[in-house]
Amino acid sequence: MDCDERAEHLIGLGGNDTLLGGAGNDLAEGGADGDLLQGGAGSDSMVGGGGKDILNGGAGDDVVNGDDGDDGDDILTDVEGDNVLTGGAGDDVIVTTGSGSDKVDGGDGNDTITGGAGDTLDGGKGENQLFADFAGGATGTVRMLGGWGDDVLTFGPSLASQDVVASGGHGADTYLFAPGSHAGQVSVTDFYINDVFDLDALIPQVAANYVSNPFGALGYLRVLANGNSTQLQFDEDGAAGSAASFRTILTIDAVLPSQLTASHIAGGMNPNGSEDGIHLSGWYYDDILNGGRSNDVLDGGQGTDVLYGFQGNDVLRGGAGDDALNGGSGSVQLNGGNGNDVLKVTGSGNSGLFGGRGADLIEIAGVQQAVVGRVVVTGGEDADTIVFTRGALDNTAVNASGGAGIDTYVLRGVKDFAPGAGGGRIDLAGLAAPAGVLEFVQSGSATLVRFDADGAAGPLAAATLMTLQNVLATSMTSENVVDVAGAPVKLVGLVGIAPAAFLPG
Repeated sequence: MDCDERAEHLIGLGGNDTLLGGAGNDLAEGGADGDLLQGGAGSDSMVGGGGKDILNGGAGDDVVNGDDGDDGDDILTDVEGDNVLTGGAGDDVIVTTGSGSDKVDGGDGNDTITGGAGDTLDGGKGENQLFADFAGGATGTVRMLGGWGDDVLTFGPSLASQDVVASGGHGADTYLFAPGSHAGQVSVTDFYINDVFDLDALIPQVAANYVSNPFGALGYLRVLANGNSTQLQFDEDGAAGSAASFRTILTIDAVLPSQLTASHIAGGMNPNGSEDGIHLSGWYYDDILNGGRSNDVLDGGQGTDVLYGFQGNDVLRGGAGDDALNGGSGSVQLNGGNGNDVLKVTGSGNSGLFGGRGADLIEIAGVQQAVVGRVVVTGGEDADTIVFTRGALDNTAVNASGGAGIDTYVLRGVKDFAPGAGGGRIDLAGLAAPAGVLEFVQSGSATLVRFDADGAAGPLAAATLMTLQNVLATSMTSENVVDVAGAPVKLVGLVGIAPAAFLPG
């Protein structure tokens, strides 16, 4: 339905309608179902009604309302004039990036709102995404209000005359700096304990410019007190460079630098410049705790918890419950506690893994780089499985003690292996070579577990897989080896291989 330069009242009623306003000051109502409303020139008023509507105010100072509806996930756009856009209920997409001063209210739902200089963006209830987009070059301040919910407020590249005043509102909010130059300033007026700043885009990612903590002495970021507030300053080439210098890009109102910790910075970087990372404790529930780049301490407490250390020299404690602990890289300490836990670490440092009570799975993954590491493993009181996967150039030594129980080993060095029936077991799942032979060779007081991939007749030499300390090779039996299916491997008598050998079945 089209109209001319006169002011028109367009009503869509039921069905998927298309309403085109024209040059006058029009009133367009979409009615039920998903409609397309174009305001055209003039100061228009538009209401989408029920359904998933698309509303474009066009030129002029418009009032655009997506309305609620049963499934009112609307799309609202207006790039000219001083406009008012309201999303209503539903997960709306609202874009207004022109030169005018627009007011946007996302309403209920998880909304995505993009505005430019001079605009006010209010996410309303829900977990909203708000973007300050200064691409149009207009000057002025964007006001961003996250509202109720865990919101993400993103600040795009800006000029010196383009600023942001941001309030995340209630919830655990994230303030994110997008890639690019940030000559303007951001002011955060209500930073709370669970809020986070994501500064990763400001930090050079090339290896030549890498620093473990960008807030350190040679880093790119620093925090300073300014009265009762904190200023975040940024230097593009770091403290060691001379092409740029530190300038303020962010002010956090009513927060002192001493109140900011690694948990407030995405990646777990401590604003004081140290390598001390995140300290988190779970409760009675099933928690997910994430560390960062620095040296973190994570304590799951009760419940079935998931703990990720990522980088740094971390300490992870599972506590009671069947927990999953992933130490990541670095020199870490993992303690599963009570329960059937899973402990994982990359063997690029000197680490300790302690399963505690319960039937635990402990995994050590080697790396491809030529690094030297040492991992000490203790399974605990029950039947544990300890697995070590060696990388191509890895030189990590693993010393393992399964503790009480019938333990299964896939690794290199074992301190308490019990031979014979009811003792420890070696898992051959990773040795898929039909002609391969497993050898037990005495070396002093220890037994070397060696594998020859093509057997005695082939050109390949046997390689030592693991060392069983204080174990006689002659005491090893087929009960101490399991194949892929978990069944004992048949003992095969081979002449010339002492003292015993097995074919992986």
